[in-house]
Amino acid sequence: MSVYRVPRAGTRPDIAVRKLLQLGGRADLNDWMRAIGWSGTITSFERDIVNSLTRCHVVRIEAGQYVVTQRGRDYAGPVVGAATSMAGQVAGPRHAPSKAPLSARHMARAGLVREGALDYAQIPSRYGSQRVAHKAKVRTA
Repeated sequence: MSVYRVPRAGTRPDIAVRKLLQLGGRADLNDWMRAIGWSGTITSFERDIVNSLTRCHVVRIEAGQYVVTQRGRDYAGPVVGAATSMAGQVAGPRHAPSKAPLSARHMARAGLVREGALDYAQIPSRYGSQRVAHKAKVRTA
């Protein structure tokens, strides 16, 4: 078995020590278990979490409460859920860039058309009883 000086990232002991820091760095066993959502027994929590953290000197027991040591604070880094507040910035006006004009470069090019290919446009079509020129709009009443 490998010996680790601190809990491996993403493991249950790692999550537990970070949650203990969010609780203020000090909590009793039941509060700590409730905070991380432990569904097992107290003995399994002590065996799986507390013993590994005390062996790594990340957590120590003081008067029935579990306290994060300085080594644990150094290991966890800045606490994400800590009560630090900063004033937010007011949102500025939205900026939308102006649209560029359409360019012939981005349009489909007309292919070569053989002679007489568009002669059908000169033959009128029938719309009901009317004769309609090609592409003429018909207004119905």
